[in-house]
Amino acid sequence: MAKNEPKQIRINQIIEAAIQEFVEKGYHGASLRSIANRAGLSKGGIYHHFSSKDEILIEASNKYMEPVFQFMEDAQNNKSSVKGLTDFIIIYLTYCTNHPRTMVFTFLSLAKILDTEEMWPGMNEYAKHMISFYEDLLNKGIESGELKEHDSRVRARMLFSSIDGIVGYMIMCESIDKEETMDQFIKFYIKDIER
Repeated sequence: MAKNEPKQIRINQIIEAAIQEFVEKGYHGASLRSIANRAGLSKGGIYHHFSSKDEILIEASNKYMEPVFQFMEDAQNNKSSVKGLTDFIIIYLTYCTNHPRTMVFTFLSLAKILDTEEMWPGMNEYAKHMISFYEDLLNKGIESGELKEHDSRVRARMLFSSIDGIVGYMIMCESIDKEETMDQFIKFYIKDIER
């Protein structure tokens, strides 16, 4: 394990350098050379770990998703699916609004992904994963009697798109009350279908 540690440390340094470059200069303005300079490497040193700027972008996006995947796991492990989903919404929105740099990077990544059709399958997998997560919790709520019968697939799709859609506005717009917005999400997507 210790043998792999320097490699992982170097990869993390590259990813952090890339994130700084992407946030400051945008995807197209960032170069592998400037990322390498920030990471204290030669351009060839970058290629030892990554084959392209796209690959670094994807790896950096995955790194930023690690806390979200932990929030999801915590929600799935909750004895009450309603409590798990409610907690997830609050924790997810709080995390996103408290980490604006992460969200800037996420939106930059999305812009690049939209512009690069070859990257769409990865986004498709992410969307499927998130929608499935919401749908599973909603179905468990129906099965346990916590929630009324409803079309959990449609509700999961709407929750996925609306929760990710509101995040940027919650960061940028002072007129959007964060607590009220979280309460509205919980009311609309959960409380209105509770037994």
